[in-house]
Amino acid sequence: MRRLLLATATVAAAAGVLLAGALPAGAHPAGPPPPPAAPPRVVEEIPAEDLDRYESHVSSIDPALAGLEARIVGAQDKFEISWAGQTPLVVEGYRGEPMIRLSASGIEVNRRSPSAYLSGDRYAAISIPAQADVEAPPRWRPLESAGSISWYDHRAQWMRAERPAIVGDGSRGVTIFHWRIPASLDGRPVSIRGGLDWLPDPAAVRADRSDASRPLLAAAILAAAAALGATAGLGLRRRRDPG
Repeated sequence: MRRLLLATATVAAAAGVLLAGALPAGAHPAGPPPPPAAPPRVVEEIPAEDLDRYESHVSSIDPALAGLEARIVGAQDKFEISWAGQTPLVVEGYRGEPMIRLSASGIEVNRRSPSAYLSGDRYAAISIPAQADVEAPPRWRPLESAGSISWYDHRAQWMRAERPAIVGDGSRGVTIFHWRIPASLDGRPVSIRGGLDWLPDPAAVRADRSDASRPLLAAAILAAAAALGATAGLGLRRRRDPG
């Protein structure tokens, strides 16, 4: 299976890929928020020590289709999908426009999808050309033969430098929010769902354990001191009894 990785803005632009991302703001386990009116822009990158703490995963494909596979790959959570059916599967962009089309004939990208351009960068730091228009009819450009394709889908990523409030001190794992990537097969809706998780921060876990152990240690010291005192008192009484 051949794999096309849209890893950089240069590759995305050269391929004619346009991706209009949506910032998953208001992160909450209940579900993904609606896309914003404008593409996301992250001025500050996520700190390196936090980047590895965000882990996205695919949980279900509804309906389940034989030959349709989706997963999260790489250290920066790229979304990967493969479909080799005869009927084209169309993945929708952040604003519902046709973005990527896959079939046994190959993989194509809609050059007019704003969402496709922004897929080339982890932080969506790509200029969207004037030809990108969610209302315009698709203009498909072949990219690769049948196989798989992966991109930075910002619906499945955390896009801010600061940690989400639900993470707290970072010492415990938690689901930040659930996400959905819509597609269609011959007019029938297909939903690919997953979640974005926070993995426990080892430094925070060590600090948390240290804080928790202090009162236990103090209690143990007091108990030991009390036991020694009781033993000493019993010894004195024993020495006095014979007299």
